[in-house]
Amino acid sequence: MSADAAADPLRRATVSQLLRALARQGSDHTVFHRLRARYCVQQVAKCCELGGRTVVDVGGGDGWCAEAFRAAGARCVVVDPFPVHARTGPATVVGDGYWLPLLEGAADVCYCSDVLGRIPDPVGLVDELIRVTRPDGTVCLAFTNWRSPGGRTRFPVRTGTLLRHLRGRPDVVLVEAGPRYFPRVCRGLLRVPVLRGFAVQVTLRRSP
Repeated sequence: MSADAAADPLRRATVSQLLRALARQGSDHTVFHRLRARYCVQQVAKCCELGGRTVVDVGGGDGWCAEAFRAAGARCVVVDPFPVHARTGPATVVGDGYWLPLLEGAADVCYCSDVLGRIPDPVGLVDELIRVTRPDGTVCLAFTNWRSPGGRTRFPVRTGTLLRHLRGRPDVVLVEAGPRYFPRVCRGLLRVPVLRGFAVQVTLRRSP
């Protein structure tokens, strides 16, 4: 697949395309990262409207998902302690995910991908994401479990612990939880502790 094709926001990204791009990328990671970002945004768009909405991408300092969110019609604000690329755009805030420099309810959608395994208190970060999301807004988390087949993350992220915490909060509704790169019919895998080690995506809605 050419870089031009990967840049077309109207084309869908599939897992098979991601795998082919990963195998062919060589020293140029552009096509893979752009496809992966589009795939991630597609998963969010299945659960909520993006056009005209304010999306806060926490930890998205490389800017790939910010580009994809904007291509989908969203206003995207990136919050990252170390933003590394101009792709993040002018709406970039240098900040700590535990103390987001945003008002409560500032985001229509709060997105956080591949961050929870890099911090010592993932539950604390998730609570802060919920705080800055408006009532009836959406929080989407994507992360690799502590016992991932691909190797342990830097800090322990255990899917069962996180889901129990979220189900115990009266101000959020768990919309969906399942393996990130599998069809939706495979959501039941998260009920099996041994199989929770795959990359996971969790979608929440903050209660009105």
